[in-house]
Amino acid sequence: MIQRLKLITIVASILLLGFCKHEEAAKESPKVETETRSECQKLIAEILAPIVIPENTVVFFLLSQLEYDLQPYRVQLDLDEIIGHLHFYGNEAVKKFTKYGLKDVWTISKNPVFKYADGREEKLYFNTYEGPVAIALFGKGKKPKMIYESMQDYGMLKAVSEYFEIDIKENN
Repeated sequence: MIQRLKLITIVASILLLGFCKHEEAAKESPKVETETRSECQKLIAEILAPIVIPENTVVFFLLSQLEYDLQPYRVQLDLDEIIGHLHFYGNEAVKKFTKYGLKDVWTISKNPVFKYADGREEKLYFNTYEGPVAIALFGKGKKPKMIYESMQDYGMLKAVSEYFEIDIKENN
């Protein structure tokens, strides 16, 4: 599994670098090429860089704009709906679960590092082949859980309530 994730990360990096270089070649000005390359490199670094997640956090994983742009138009239409639901319902859920001391993180990083209070770390991978969006739940002393499904706020609240063992009311 780890080898597969590393392979996916390497292939994604190569594809992104190739896309950035192709984009640069289409530009006429060397100044524009430098700026474009820099933006692509920043995006690749953000996608591949590990993001440290503390305990008691709900993480919302999204595709980067470049990953979205590389999809065929018909796929983008489906993604618009899925990503729109995550933003809308995720923000509604956040309003409710932060009242219980939980934090939220929104990221395009594929490499979350879940850091326990005692210093231990556990790494997962946001695999976009399993879904274009995901949420991860990470509670104090609990193993992190990744969920690859598009959920409305009540589904998110149910998952958060069950994982964190709290009773979040939908009407809060």
